[in-house]
Amino acid sequence: PPRAESDWGKGLEKSTGNFGKSSQGQQAGNAEVEVKALETDVSPETVIAVVVFVCNRPTVNRCLDSLLKYRPSSAKFPIIVSQDCGSHPATTDILSTYADRITRIMQPDLSEISVPAKEEKLKVVEDDLEVAPDFFEYFSSTLPILQNDPSLWCVSAWNDNGKAKRINESAPELLHRTDFFPGLGWMLTKNLWKELMVKWPKSYWDDWMREPNQRKDRACIRPEISRTSTFGKNGVSHGAYFQNHLRYIKLNHQFVPFLSMDLTYLSKDSCSFANFR
Repeated sequence: PPRAESDWGKGLEKSTGNFGKSSQGQQAGNAEVEVKALETDVSPETVIAVVVFVCNRPTVNRCLDSLLKYRPSSAKFPIIVSQDCGSHPATTDILSTYADRITRIMQPDLSEISVPAKEEKLKVVEDDLEVAPDFFEYFSSTLPILQNDPSLWCVSAWNDNGKAKRINESAPELLHRTDFFPGLGWMLTKNLWKELMVKWPKSYWDDWMREPNQRKDRACIRPEISRTSTFGKNGVSHGAYFQNHLRYIKLNHQFVPFLSMDLTYLSKDSCSFANFR
């Protein structure tokens, strides 16, 4: 659904270290941003910083608990939380309970944060999302394809048509290419952020991402069964979009060992029309 006006884009700059220099959240929901550095394989040294943009939802604990539950390594996947929207004591109190399990930024704080210099990718997830058991595995395995295929511009955890009767529930390993920007848990590269940051909109950034001037005929990878699920009933759409659509999107509950699978069929040179949805 559309996002409220915010300086959300600035958050991608700072929170991801080498991506830029500031981080701010959304008014109606947050985004989490992850960063990686890979070539053709997932290196053991790769660090993926997960940046969670927070506004005024005390229920962000559901998002953070989900990430912490399935995070395979705190060193490889540090979680950085950027809180915006001014003072919201209830949300701040919740964040304070996580202590050193997260790195917190209170906006407007434009100081640098310590993120390893290898960061070359970024994953964005909103604060009203819970993740699947193989959430980190999924993004780790698709990163090399994103890096090496210029016809791709993102990897998303979300299938916008992922309702039970519209998906193959027996194929949790199935991935597709799509010309639609799914959002709700997505990864982009540092180079793409540099391209977008100079013109990032103040509102409705997800719709903006779907415009031809931004997409430039590039595709995203998305799963058959979503790797994120939203519990954000209260937002810009006042619950209508959640009640009528979002709450029916199925979350994958089966761990798929993507890192041990051959995913080259997703690259442009290998894919067929059947993989492009």
